[in-house]
Amino acid sequence: MKTKKEYSKEIGARIKALRIERGITMEDFAKAIGYTSKTSTYNLEQGRQLISVPVLKKIAEVLNVSLYYLEFGEEPPKEILIERHSLSDITDLEYDLLLYFRKLSDVEKSAIVNILKKGD
Repeated sequence: MKTKKEYSKEIGARIKALRIERGITMEDFAKAIGYTSKTSTYNLEQGRQLISVPVLKKIAEVLNVSLYYLEFGEEPPKEILIERHSLSDITDLEYDLLLYFRKLSDVEKSAIVNILKKGD
């Protein structure tokens, strides 16, 4: 079983990798999640502090990933998604679409929804 410190370091490493991948500076990231300085981001990424659930939710939102991804480093298995959302008849294709959709920016999501609405 992992200690809180090990757990914090793993999540911090994922946050850092995602932040860098998305081209977000430490300072901008700190502001986006309600922190005051890039030092706060550094401490968070190094696992030097425990992250509250509200802050973790904000981080997931800013990085456009699920809380599950921050915790485990992968998207939730289809079975967990089905259990959580009662999607017993979801196909593999629909599940894949949902995972890709979650990675899009809000602007991209809106554009896709508008395209889908036109098809109705």
